[in-house]
Amino acid sequence: MKIIACIPARLASTRLPNKLLLPLGDYNILCTTYLNTEATGLFDDVIVIADDQSLAESIINIGGKVLMSQQEHATGTDRIAEYIGELDADIIINVQADEPFVNKNILEQIIKCFDDTSVAVATAKYKLDDEIDNPNFVKVVCDQNDMALYFSRSAIPFIRDKNIAITYYKHVGIYAFRKTALQQFVNASPSLIEQAEQLENLRLIVERIPTKVI
Repeated sequence: MKIIACIPARLASTRLPNKLLLPLGDYNILCTTYLNTEATGLFDDVIVIADDQSLAESIINIGGKVLMSQQEHATGTDRIAEYIGELDADIIINVQADEPFVNKNILEQIIKCFDDTSVAVATAKYKLDDEIDNPNFVKVVCDQNDMALYFSRSAIPFIRDKNIAITYYKHVGIYAFRKTALQQFVNASPSLIEQAEQLENLRLIVERIPTKVI
């Protein structure tokens, strides 16, 4: 099984201009993400897919691999899928460009999910103890087998019965796709709920793509 990591990189950032080029240690944020992903030793290849020459040059300068987006994309996953025909892989992991502190343990667990042939996509979550109502923290609800039921910027589930103890989970923005599932994802149009919440992961729910959340 061939596994590659793709890092979709977009220069524009609403909250922090040119975020990926900001310094972090000896490199910028994008380069640190690339190097730390490569250092896990989990991947047959690591590729940045960038929308700006300045991002591409910073990766080239550290000896990394980069492809240039030829069109605008609404999401990082769509950016990766532009090159789906050229990506030689069974599993494609979308690593967020602004998550430089790559956790090898989480990535290993995500990869292991694909030992189950019914799993098409794998992602991650962690327990959320505060800022539950923060819309920038995407919450996820799963079934008894840790398969995703819904993602939302709202606090889900809503607690009507205060005697029920509920644990909230924040979604971690790492996605691993079987190549066939990635193709299905990008061939589908964004639904109204995806557009309303501005969450690409809701496309997985609408299209009923089986998504494991570790």
